[in-house]
Amino acid sequence: MSRKPRKSKKTKKPQTRSGPRQRKPFKLTRRKFVSIGVFALVGVLAFFGVNAYIEKQEVLHDLSAIGQGRPVLVQVHDPKCSMCQRLLSSVDRVMPDYPDVDFRIANINVPSGNGFARRHSVGNVTLILFDARGNKVDTGIGFQSDDEVRSFLETNLKG
Repeated sequence: MSRKPRKSKKTKKPQTRSGPRQRKPFKLTRRKFVSIGVFALVGVLAFFGVNAYIEKQEVLHDLSAIGQGRPVLVQVHDPKCSMCQRLLSSVDRVMPDYPDVDFRIANINVPSGNGFARRHSVGNVTLILFDARGNKVDTGIGFQSDDEVRSFLETNLKG
């Protein structure tokens, strides 16, 4: 049994080009207008969101707040360290209860944070509390739960 090739019902017309291809004029429909508006809105919101995140990160890593009239809690931090991330989560949950204390991060992977850690002879996963004048009050080394961070602050802020 041999199979015969099927004949297509549609015959293709040979394409002939007599000149450059003609483009359809752009027509702004309601659907295109809404799509452009949504795209622009998402872009603007993303721009402001990224800027707010960058600004917050700059403030968190600004160690010049030490000694400026308010107590400062500094976490010596390595972003790649899981214990550091856990400690940061604990501190983030506790800090809203202490509005009079500033929180800063000394990232040991950047020169300023590494220099800070060396000056205070500490490694990552460390909390250092400074008083309003910039004097070191106490150092907490290692992971601390929410309750331990709260206790650390309560004990050292009484004086």
